[in-house]
Amino acid sequence: MSSTPSRSRSGYVNPMAATMEPKRMQLLRAILRKALDASVNDASALDMTDYLPLTNVDFQDEVGVQVIQNIRNRIEVRFDELCSQYGLCEKFAELEKLIQWEDEWQLRQEAGIQIIAPQRTEAQTPQDLLTLERVRLIRQEKKRLEQQLQEIHQANTNLEKSITETQSSASSMLSAMESRLDTIARVLFLFKMPHLFLNNIFLGITNLNDIISEVTMANAKAEAKKNEGNEFFKRKDYAHAIEKYSEAIALDVTNHVYFSNRSAAYAGLNQFAEAAADGEQCIKLNPKFVKGYHRQALGLKGLKDYAKALEVLKAGQRVDFNNNDLNKLINEIEPLLAKAQTAKRAGMGHAEKLKEQGNDLFKSAQFEKAIEVYTEAIDSCDKDSSPLAISCYNNRAACHQQLSNFSAVIRDCSHVLELEPNNQKALLRRGLAYEGLERYRLALQDIRALLALDPSIEIANKAQHRIGAAVRALKDM
Repeated sequence: MSSTPSRSRSGYVNPMAATMEPKRMQLLRAILRKALDASVNDASALDMTDYLPLTNVDFQDEVGVQVIQNIRNRIEVRFDELCSQYGLCEKFAELEKLIQWEDEWQLRQEAGIQIIAPQRTEAQTPQDLLTLERVRLIRQEKKRLEQQLQEIHQANTNLEKSITETQSSASSMLSAMESRLDTIARVLFLFKMPHLFLNNIFLGITNLNDIISEVTMANAKAEAKKNEGNEFFKRKDYAHAIEKYSEAIALDVTNHVYFSNRSAAYAGLNQFAEAAADGEQCIKLNPKFVKGYHRQALGLKGLKDYAKALEVLKAGQRVDFNNNDLNKLINEIEPLLAKAQTAKRAGMGHAEKLKEQGNDLFKSAQFEKAIEVYTEAIDSCDKDSSPLAISCYNNRAACHQQLSNFSAVIRDCSHVLELEPNNQKALLRRGLAYEGLERYRLALQDIRALLALDPSIEIANKAQHRIGAAVRALKDM
């Protein structure tokens, strides 16, 4: 297209060749170019007779520009009439899309869409419309993702900065807390050693550093006694070893190793009850110390309490499943337990055998069958008040508890408590059953009665805290 208006031999300037015109005029020119150029001397075809006297006008001056504008206006009006008369609107829309084609070219390539130029003479297909819509959606999604990615980068930068600051702060706080906890632990140690604590009071030692120094000296003395005991133990002089280990324990009752060593010495003298007790205390002081489980189980084996010994060893396996000492002792005790159970059943009455059968069913999680067997065992007892019957009631309550049959648990445990008011298993099970039925005050009453008998039962302490909170919540309502 020419950048300047073209002038014919007759002096007529084709207004459709002008530049910087609206898109609509560009499209109009594309449709009417040939018709106008072929009939530039026949302006009457476009109803422009009013402008024939002006053919010699200089179209570069103000009057000429006004003439051109008037001609353009008339052409636009005539163009609308022709579009309506001959159905040119669709062609107009098609040309409009062709003008947009170059703008879409690069985006289509990026989107991987096959590029096929539309034909002037063919109508746009549904597939073409879908392609255009895909292009629009891809452009919109691309813009959204770019904005989102920028936000993520900014958030990631802020997060990394925050993490670095937090790590630095936490490291400093942790170091300070470890230092304070170490000091507190040393001071609290005195309360477990009354003779040292009272001695410090009588001597008027109030400086914290002096107290810590006293504790450190006591630990050193205890270690020296332990080492002396180890020497006696190596020579199999178990009596003197026990004496030295006991002196070490007197200086430091919180060291689990001293109890473990003394347990081994007791076992060397076949004092299995003491060996089992020291092993149990070792576990309480340090549940992660595997030797403690072995020491207690060895003492229980000597007492021929094979079932309890296996329970302790299984607990130790939860700390270290591959421990050779634990596995070896399990292999020794299991056949002894089976043999003892066979001998026990041979001398049992019918009710006792049923109880043992119920115990086996309980261990295999067959609770409903176990309830039936315990019930049969109770019926086989001479009296409901016999120790065997009471044990079966308690065991049956445990089965009901596993099945969440809380009413049945309360019924069986209440029967036991009528005969044995201090039966700890019955108090615990009934208290938890009351909690399950949301009868919190009765539950708290049983749990407190149990803790009065033995304050060290962990599950009861947790239950008291939990149920107590529920009771307080009821009061606030």
